[in-house]
Amino acid sequence: MPKGNPGGDAISSSVQKIGDAYGPIMREGMSVPVEGFPYFAVNAGYSRFSSGFIGLKYRTGGFCGLSLFGDFGFLKSDYGYPWNVGFGLCIKDFAWDLRFGNTGLCPNYGLMTDISYDWYFTEKFGVSAIVGFGLGDTKKNDPDLIWTWGISFSYKIWNR
Repeated sequence: MPKGNPGGDAISSSVQKIGDAYGPIMREGMSVPVEGFPYFAVNAGYSRFSSGFIGLKYRTGGFCGLSLFGDFGFLKSDYGYPWNVGFGLCIKDFAWDLRFGNTGLCPNYGLMTDISYDWYFTEKFGVSAIVGFGLGDTKKNDPDLIWTWGISFSYKIWNR
């Protein structure tokens, strides 16, 4: 009887070699430079989640990057002023985000996932569109289902 697992050692060795070969390729793919990224922008618009809002957004560079943002609503609802903060992944002009905040849709807080698209028609000015769904009144045992759509105008304060 042979000792050990000779077939398993061969597989492990092959997987290691493939990982060593493709690791640098995958890392380089994550940092492919894209014109206009990274950037820091201010935006103002309307969304069902935040009502009228003004916000800040930062997107990192590369084909696949990170999105960070915060919005403050200036139209007070029965539940106070809306606000939200979030983060997500972006692929060029598309972003998939997760946001948390106070919303005018329900009491307490909302947690939402959304997809947004940024279209800059000049180097500095652009339009953003958003659609999403999530959970509202998150302090309840059975939270409400909420959804949003929105549009905003963006101005890049800084970009490379």
